[in-house]
Formats: sequence, structure tokens, C-alpha cells
Amino acid sequence: MTPTTLHDRAAEQRDYVKVLNKELAVLPPALREDTFRDVNEHLEDAQDDPRPFSESIGAPSDIARSGLEQNDLTAGKVVRPPASLLSKRLQLLTAAIYTPLTIVALLGLTQVVPVGFRFSILLQFIPLFVLIIPQLFARWTSWWPISLLCTALYVGYFIAALSFVTVFFAAGWPTPFPAVVTRFLVGWQTLLVIHAPALALLVTALVRAPAVLRARTRRGA
Repeated sequence: MTPTTLHDRAAEQRDYVKVLNKELAVLPPALREDTFRDVNEHLEDAQDDPRPFSESIGAPSDIARSGLEQNDLTAGKVVRPPASLLSKRLQLLTAAIYTPLTIVALLGLTQVVPVGFRFSILLQFIPLFVLIIPQLFARWTSWWPISLLCTALYVGYFIAALSFVTVFFAAGWPTPFPAVVTRFLVGWQTLLVIHAPALALLVTALVRAPAVLRARTRRGA
């Protein structure tokens, strides 16, 4: 190979390994290391092969899928995406931030926030709390459709809430709630402060998800 060809091949290998690491993150740690070690050996053998690594060795998502299916057969059950996976960490972070706030609002464990505010905070957090739980417990074969559906429902709730705020103030409708609740419940600034960070985390979790998790069913199913 010429120096230019060697340089291009090395760059291709770096890109392949980067994608491979992302896809293999769905595997349990021990299996991930074994799989990467096996693929690394094939990488050495494929250096002189003119074909792309995804053809001579296999697409990273296919390798990860084979590992997941092998693990399912060995464990006797379909595994969940591990907490070490970036997408799962983002979902867990969302739950870690908002679950305590929901509990505080539900139980009224603070004297700093008035009762009206606690009630309105609870109404704000319940939709997110309900929609984040299924994503945390989904198995790898259903993680993508469940996460996509829950996030889409949450986006729909957020848009509906903002639309309600706009119409509410534009029409000057009276409210049955105390003024302290109304200001917090329907303020668009509050909606943004509460929901925008959660939406950003959940959408990023979907965008950064490995390709292997985006398949809705197992291969051949």
C-alpha cells in the first residue's frame, strides 16, 4: 500500500472502531470486552483487504446484535440496555433529577414552597414521571419504540401545555385555581424551566442511541 492508502485505511479503521465502541456499549461489560477483542483480531487480518471493514468484518450494529442475541440465549432472558450506555445514562439522569421533585411535591416535605406551588409542581412533574418509567425498564428489543413513543407523548404534552398557556392568557379566561397556583401552573416561563431540560435529555438519548437499539424486533422475527 502507498502512504496515502495506508493513511486512508488507518482513518477508516479509527472510524470503524469508534462506531463499534458505540454499538458494543449495549452489551454487558464482560461480553463487550470479549467481542471487541475478537473483532480487533479480525481487524489485523483485514488490513490488506480492499473492502470496507463493515464488509470484511461486519457492520458494527450487526456485531452488537449478534452479541445481544447470544447473551439472551445464554441468560435465558432479554436484557435491558446497561446503565453504562450513554442513552440510558441520560434517561437515568432525567429520572434522578425529576423523581425527587415529584416526591417532594406529592408528600409536601418542604415548608419553603407554599401548598399551592406544591400542588402545581406535582401537576407539572407527573406526566414526565409517568413517561420516564417505561423507558428505564424496557428490554433492548423494545427500548427504541417505547422510548420514542414516551418522548413523543411528552413533546405532545409540552406543546399542548404551551398552547393552553397562549390561549388562556389571550382569551383572559377566569381560572378556578387560587392565584398562586395559576401563576405557576400556566406560566410559559415555568413550563420552559421545568420541561425544556427534560426534553433535551430525552431527545438526546434517542439521537445518540446505537443503531442496534433502533430495530423494533429481533432479526428474523
